Amino acid sequence: MIPNIAEALVDWIGELLGVPTTFGEFPRGDHDSAMVKASPGDPVVSYYHAGGGVYKFPYEVYLRTFSRDEDDRISGIERLNRVLAAIVRHEVPDVEDAIFSGHTCTQMPNLFRTESNGATTYQLTAYLTYIERS
Repeated sequence: MIPNIAEALVDWIGELLGVPTTFGEFPRGDHDSAMVKASPGDPVVSYYHAGGGVYKFPYEVYLRTFSRDEDDRISGIERLNRVLAAIVRHEVPDVEDAIFSGHTCTQMPNLFRTESNGATTYQLTAYLTYIERS
């Protein structure tokens, strides 16, 4: 059975950030929210002869805030730093049928874009390495 990494990541990151979080698009509305999406890349690290293998799940986290001043903008980076701290502590979401062997940040929290409506989006990228047995 293929583990549902994406669903578990959405729940885990939403909990860490304390904002509504969805997969593939931001939740509707003018409120702070987050989006998780899969990054491109080869998911296979290696296969086992008996079935299963070692896989990577690269992902991106986008935190959209409606910044009103410099302190709010700094707060956006600080909130993404919560996710970074969890990755550094090797924390992983709870996923049935997956045994995690690594969690790595590939891009530190950074300003991704600002929009004319006052929204500011921050980004972090990472990947989970996991073992799947068939």
